[in-house]
Amino acid sequence: MERDRAVESAMIDFNSNFPLVDESLRKHIRHLFGLLWSVGYEHRSMRMGGHNVKPVEQRTKDDRLLKVWPSVMEAATTMKCSYDYLQRCIRAGKPTHNGKFYWKYVNKGKSTNGTDKDEQE
Repeated sequence: MERDRAVESAMIDFNSNFPLVDESLRKHIRHLFGLLWSVGYEHRSMRMGGHNVKPVEQRTKDDRLLKVWPSVMEAATTMKCSYDYLQRCIRAGKPTHNGKFYWKYVNKGKSTNGTDKDEQE
């Protein structure tokens, strides 16, 4: 969805700047804009990969921990949902997947069961 909007926006700009380009060529240009967006998206993901990764918890409606994922990107990819959608659900505290799961970031000073790590030792 995000890709389609980006390509449409690029095509609107292109069409306004180059109104005499043949329609058959515009199809190829639209395809190239899509490829450029995809490559750019992968590049942004790789660039963010090292320093912007926060583990997330997948929880049930009754707040039972199901799994700790290394990142939102990995959780979204595995669960076959949009990264942006999952990120919005985490920030808003809303459930995903038809209300089945809640997600939240793992606190650095807390273990996954909610107690301080220092108290466990």
